[in-house]
Amino acid sequence: MDPLCQAALLVTSPAAKAVALVLLVAFFVVAIAVVPLEFSFYRSLQRQPFGTAVALEIIISVDIVALLAGVVLDWYATPRGMILLLSLMIVLLLLTMWFVYWRYRLISALYSRATLKSQEELRRLLNDIAEARERSKRAPGDDEKDGGSGEEPTEERDDD
Repeated sequence: MDPLCQAALLVTSPAAKAVALVLLVAFFVVAIAVVPLEFSFYRSLQRQPFGTAVALEIIISVDIVALLAGVVLDWYATPRGMILLLSLMIVLLLLTMWFVYWRYRLISALYSRATLKSQEELRRLLNDIAEARERSKRAPGDDEKDGGSGEEPTEERDDD
């Protein structure tokens, strides 16, 4: 390998290390903030299989931490380290695409279930409205629509 190229690999910029460290801390802060939201999302799924999505999230998080920690700790300062970095980046890309696919499937399942539930509620509400209209048409005080009940109003009602 060319000595100049090897020297460039061995020297990681202090600015790059500082940025990687800041990104690593930011990743942990965001991850800690998002975990409750993720749990509430998975709780809303109830019976849907979400083990793959959770495993992908964990693997993606580990990959991101390895990428950033490797920059801070100079893991990629050798040609072998650069191959490791490239491999981690490719794995991150593939896992992210797979994760997006699984997340889309879970959200679609949640949307479908919510749609079916709202359609059932709408049918029930429309049936209740129809029943209420039928009851109001057959109300006991509505003699004209029923053809009259044949009863005379009592005088007790007039005193009220």
